[in-house]
Amino acid sequence: LTSVSALALLTAGSAMAQSNTSDITQDGHGQLATVSQGGSSNASDVLQDGFDNMATVSQSGSNSSVDIDQQGDDVPPDAPAIGDDDRFDPERSNIAEASQASEVTNSAITIDQTGNNLATAIQRGFGIGGSSDGQNVDIIQTGNLNRAATDQRGDNLNMTVTQDGSGNNAFLNQDHVVIGADSTVMQDGDNNFADTLQTGDGGFSSVNQLGNGNRAALIQDGDNDSTIGQTGNTNEATVNQGGGDGNSSVITQTGNGNFAGDSGGQSAPTVTVGVTQNGGDNQSTVTQTANGASATVNQQGDENRSDIQQYSGASASVSQTGSESNYGLAPPNNDSTVLQNAGAGGASTIVSQTGELNRSSVIQNADADADVTQNGVYNESNVTQNAAGASAIVNQQGDPASGGAGIGQGDNLSNVTQNGASTASVNQLANNPTDGFASNDSLILQNGDGSAADVSQTGDNNDSDVVQGARNDAVVSQNGDENISIVNQAADNDADVNQQGNLNSSDVQQSGDFLRASVDQIGDENESTITQTRRGGNAHVDQLGFSGKSDIQQIGENSSVGNSDNAAGLRQLAGSTNADSTIIQGGRRNSADVEQGGGLKV
Repeated sequence: LTSVSALALLTAGSAMAQSNTSDITQDGHGQLATVSQGGSSNASDVLQDGFDNMATVSQSGSNSSVDIDQQGDDVPPDAPAIGDDDRFDPERSNIAEASQASEVTNSAITIDQTGNNLATAIQRGFGIGGSSDGQNVDIIQTGNLNRAATDQRGDNLNMTVTQDGSGNNAFLNQDHVVIGADSTVMQDGDNNFADTLQTGDGGFSSVNQLGNGNRAALIQDGDNDSTIGQTGNTNEATVNQGGGDGNSSVITQTGNGNFAGDSGGQSAPTVTVGVTQNGGDNQSTVTQTANGASATVNQQGDENRSDIQQYSGASASVSQTGSESNYGLAPPNNDSTVLQNAGAGGASTIVSQTGELNRSSVIQNADADADVTQNGVYNESNVTQNAAGASAIVNQQGDPASGGAGIGQGDNLSNVTQNGASTASVNQLANNPTDGFASNDSLILQNGDGSAADVSQTGDNNDSDVVQGARNDAVVSQNGDENISIVNQAADNDADVNQQGNLNSSDVQQSGDFLRASVDQIGDENESTITQTRRGGNAHVDQLGFSGKSDIQQIGENSSVGNSDNAAGLRQLAGSTNADSTIIQGGRRNSADVEQGGGLKV
């Protein structure tokens, strides 16, 4: 026995008079043990074997137990002194401090250290003079310069810290009179950092770090669950959950340099939170299995669900706000899935959903960009991009955006699939409730380099299909109800469709190249068909009346030499009714111009 303090000897003897037990065994150089026990039936067991160890145990209450076991001889007995006394410098010694405050009953603290580590454990009851049942802290440290600090206050609490390596830091706090919470940190490697804070009843948090330089931080308020798993180096993850119960967050990072929020530190504040959930029964899953991936999730409301899977160095941001009202179809309420596969390095996805029962699914297999914004009810957007350089922007709105069944609006549906370096923009506004049936409907498929499609629809039950090959340009604008537009382009073509009114129909088929088609229908129940199969044709249709019909065909052998140079222009004037016109051009350098003012046929 080398350096047991007088306080330890005195309090140990006094404790034995009160049925307390304290066992201290020391073997080595520069060791110090201080034990102070009050109350009844406390037990303290300190075993130190090696150099430069220190243990401090203070118990007040009943039925508590502390077990500190320190082993290590990393500092030789002839090491130079630092200042007046270097025996207990935190970078040169095992240091364990355990304190169980007043009236903490049936508690247990276990600290086992090998190497030059530092551990602190504090357990307290329900306030001054209060008692707490079933508390437990277990700290196991192997290596050098590891640090673990735990602090919990409440009932039926559990903390476990396991550190194997060097320079790891773990800070666990369960406070504000917590009941039934559980927090676990496992670190295997060097220079990992974990900081957890739980302030609500029934919370569960788990941080598992395997590698070097990983950082994780989480804050939870309520009966919420959070799991962070990091395998690799320099990964960062943060979670902030509160405002209700039943929230769940799972972050899995495999690889190096993945980012799900920055964790800050004891002296560095967190700038970006990886997963933020404020409400009840929200679910978030982030899986990163490559290098350099980045993800952030922000969910406000109830029963929202987000799933991000990143298998490359891509970035994803999901923001969902809202709670279901009067539909009875949640969970989930808003639902977002982002899948960024291998080969999608540099891809970017931004999803923002506000309202109720919105669905968004984005799959990226290449370095592409997707931006989806949905506001309303029953909106759904699916974006699949398979080629580098593709860009998709989807904006779907309901007016009004909420209010319950038959009132809140949206019901937009947009599907964008791009297999080339194309650009797609979809803007849809629904202003009539359809309660789950597509109000605006847009499908864009682009299979070529440099194609661009822009679709804008306002109204109810509109339908726009754009299918493009390479280097095409299509613009579709529909304002009204039950308008239908189809654009099918092969290569190097332009199509512009603008329909104002109701029940208009436009079909543009361009199977040649360097073709130009423009359709402008203002009125109701107009029908326009343009078919172009040669090179260099130009067709324009302008119908301003009611129930007009137009058919323009610019056809010929696809293998014909030179441009067709056919031009067709048709105009069936404002106020016309049942006008019907057909133009067929099968040769070269044809020109046709038709203008009708009534129910005529040409």
